[in-house]
Amino acid sequence: MSAINAVIKFLSGKKTYICALMIGITAVLYSRGLIDDSTRDILMSVFGAGGFMALRAGIKKVGQ
Repeated sequence: MSAINAVIKFLSGKKTYICALMIGITAVLYSRGLIDDSTRDILMSVFGAGGFMALRAGIKKVGQ
Protein backbone atom coordinates (compact mmCIF):
# COMPACT_ATOMS: atom_id res chain seq x y z
CA MET A 1 0.00 0.00 0.00
CA SER A 2 1.40 3.38 -0.93
CA ALA A 3 1.80 6.15 1.59
CA ILE A 4 -0.96 8.23 -0.04
CA ASN A 5 -3.44 5.35 0.20
CA ALA A 6 -2.55 4.92 3.87
CA VAL A 7 -3.22 8.62 4.53
CA ILE A 8 -6.52 8.51 2.63
CA LYS A 9 -7.59 5.42 4.59
CA PHE A 10 -6.63 7.10 7.87
CA LEU A 11 -8.59 10.28 7.04
CA SER A 12 -11.70 8.37 6.03
CA GLY A 13 -14.55 9.65 8.18
CA LYS A 14 -12.40 12.19 10.02
CA LYS A 15 -12.17 15.15 7.63
CA THR A 16 -15.19 17.05 8.98
CA TYR A 17 -13.93 16.66 12.55
CA ILE A 18 -10.46 17.85 11.57
CA CYS A 19 -11.92 20.98 9.96
CA ALA A 20 -14.06 21.64 13.06
CA LEU A 21 -10.99 21.24 15.28
CA MET A 22 -9.04 23.69 13.11
CA ILE A 23 -11.89 26.22 13.34
CA GLY A 24 -11.76 25.88 17.13
CA ILE A 25 -7.99 26.36 17.19
CA THR A 26 -8.36 29.43 14.96
CA ALA A 27 -10.94 30.89 17.37
CA VAL A 28 -8.65 30.33 20.34
CA LEU A 29 -5.68 31.88 18.55
CA TYR A 30 -7.79 34.91 17.65
CA SER A 31 -9.19 35.30 21.15
CA ARG A 32 -5.65 35.24 22.57
CA GLY A 33 -4.58 37.93 20.11
CA LEU A 34 -2.09 35.70 18.30
CA ILE A 35 -3.66 36.23 14.87
CA ASP A 36 -5.29 39.33 13.41
CA ASP A 37 -8.75 39.83 11.86
CA SER A 38 -7.74 39.20 8.25
CA THR A 39 -5.86 35.99 9.11
CA ARG A 40 -8.83 34.76 11.14
CA ASP A 41 -11.22 35.51 8.28
CA ILE A 42 -9.09 33.62 5.78
CA LEU A 43 -8.60 30.60 8.05
CA MET A 44 -12.29 30.43 8.99
CA SER A 45 -13.24 30.58 5.30
CA VAL A 46 -10.79 27.86 4.31
CA PHE A 47 -11.65 25.50 7.16
CA GLY A 48 -15.38 26.20 6.86
CA ALA A 49 -15.33 25.44 3.14
CA GLY A 50 -13.27 22.31 3.82
CA GLY A 51 -15.81 21.14 6.39
CA PHE A 52 -18.70 21.67 3.99
CA MET A 53 -16.86 19.82 1.21
CA ALA A 54 -16.13 16.91 3.55
CA LEU A 55 -19.75 16.85 4.70
CA ARG A 56 -20.97 16.92 1.09
CA ALA A 57 -18.65 14.04 0.17
CA GLY A 58 -19.89 12.06 3.16
CA ILE A 59 -23.53 12.58 2.25
CA LYS A 60 -22.83 11.61 -1.34
CA LYS A 61 -21.00 8.46 -0.17
CA VAL A 62 -23.88 7.42 2.11
CA GLY A 63 -26.41 7.95 -0.67
CA GLN A 64 -24.71 5.46 -3.00
